[in-house]
Amino acid sequence: MYLRVEDGIVREASFESFGCALCRASASLLTEVVRGLDWQSVRELSKAVEAMATKADINASSVCQGELLALGGVHPFPARIPCVLLPWRTVLEAFDPKPSC
Repeated sequence: MYLRVEDGIVREASFESFGCALCRASASLLTEVVRGLDWQSVRELSKAVEAMATKADINASSVCQGELLALGGVHPFPARIPCVLLPWRTVLEAFDPKPSC
């Protein structure tokens, strides 16, 4: 994941991936929707995608609109959930890294 952030706003987003089709599709959708968002909005959207993918959370659809709703279709396939969430979790780590040991 590549993000160009200026004044706290994501101005550009792109990615490179050698992962599965679900991971690439999720990353592609992410790069489209995060442009123009601030960190808090990106974080909220990431959490909504995770809730939708892991729990089929209907309330997440109020945050996730359009093509992002397709990511919720992974819910019945637990082995594929990490594929969808990897790009979103990567972006969260970029904004809020955990200290290393």
